[in-house]
Amino acid sequence: MKVGVASCGYGLFRTDELFPQRWAAKNSGYLPVLDLYAEDANALPLDFLHIMALAAPRAHLIQTARGDSIWTQPAVAKNAFISAELRRVRTFYGKDAEANFISLEPGDGALDKDHGWYPVVQEQADRLLAQILHPSQ
Repeated sequence: MKVGVASCGYGLFRTDELFPQRWAAKNSGYLPVLDLYAEDANALPLDFLHIMALAAPRAHLIQTARGDSIWTQPAVAKNAFISAELRRVRTFYGKDAEANFISLEPGDGALDKDHGWYPVVQEQADRLLAQILHPSQ
């Protein structure tokens, strides 16, 4: 895989107010093993940003809106921290890994922007895909 574009939002499991019901439910379609931590999200051995870090050094675009209803506000309030940590991980892989990481927050952090795919994200995704998949054009 050369490039990834994530159209879904992201946040921190530990800070999501609905962690036990949404992410750690016994029959959750997301990551069923998280039910082991339903009573104590702080005991998680990893969080969502660690999963996203596995994409490095490949080109990767992530986006989430601050009003994303898939996550609760405390979880998406950590977007800047998550992006900074992912960038930090990419420094270990060199300049291309850093340059080919795009983190977008549609609406510049406006809370009225919900889960979705926005024109600015489409434009950036098209640019990244073209750059990585057709570098000579």
